[in-house]
Amino acid sequence: MYKTIIIGAGAAGLFAGANLNSDTLILESTGKIGQKILISGGGMCNLTNTENTDMFLTRFGDKKRANFLKPSLLNLGTKRTIEWFESIGLETVIRDDGKVFPVSLKAQTVVNTLQRAITEKNFLIKYNSKVIKIEKKQGHFIIKSERETYSSQNVILTTGGKSFPQTGSDGSGYALAQNLGHKIVPLKPALTRVLIDNYPFKSLAGNSVRNSMVEFFRSGENKRYMVGNGDLLFTHQGVSGPVILDNSRFIENRDLLCITLVPCNNKELKREELINLQIVLSRKY
Repeated sequence: MYKTIIIGAGAAGLFAGANLNSDTLILESTGKIGQKILISGGGMCNLTNTENTDMFLTRFGDKKRANFLKPSLLNLGTKRTIEWFESIGLETVIRDDGKVFPVSLKAQTVVNTLQRAITEKNFLIKYNSKVIKIEKKQGHFIIKSERETYSSQNVILTTGGKSFPQTGSDGSGYALAQNLGHKIVPLKPALTRVLIDNYPFKSLAGNSVRNSMVEFFRSGENKRYMVGNGDLLFTHQGVSGPVILDNSRFIENRDLLCITLVPCNNKELKREELINLQIVLSRKY
């Protein structure tokens, strides 16, 4: 019997394993660990931000969501997060915008550092071990994978959400949690790109707009329900980038997005600026 079994070797599972000191087994459903780490931050892995905890909490939408996360963020703030990573041998760098990355600017460095911290403790990671059932019996847990059955005093469920099945985040963890008595709220996409039907801008894929102003409208409504500013990226199927990812949890099917193609914080001021520039250029030439 193991002291602890961690289900899922993504960011949360690897972080948990690197912080435990007792007999631990990590079960990963795919053949590779830390897959979403590898694609985060454009492949560079944005570890955290230098904003204080109060500011961080405002980024999660309504007060209910913020209160759910508050204990975690108070126990491990941004400063302590940076210190922890450096304590296990990962050098970090802070950009001018406050985002924190590994010095190497390679997400693989983060995965390698976490894996080293785990293997130094002689913890085992079993790959291609998808868990299909968890039962609690006589004060311990029985964990059944597609291949084997394990027992453990504790279980840490870090299977990820339903956002990226190719990385192992296929939503199966919700059923495991629900069978153990946890309540599952309705699922909704977040931190995701936006796909657009009959998308006419495939030729722009890979191009970005620095500090674009994006207005969000419900279908058939003239009053915007939200406005965001940030970098925007054109993809082959729609739009992405921080301004889209940060606000995607509020977007509904068939919403209308109005995007500026120049850096902009205020459309009226930008329009006036461009008109004045046009006048000056017309006089000059």
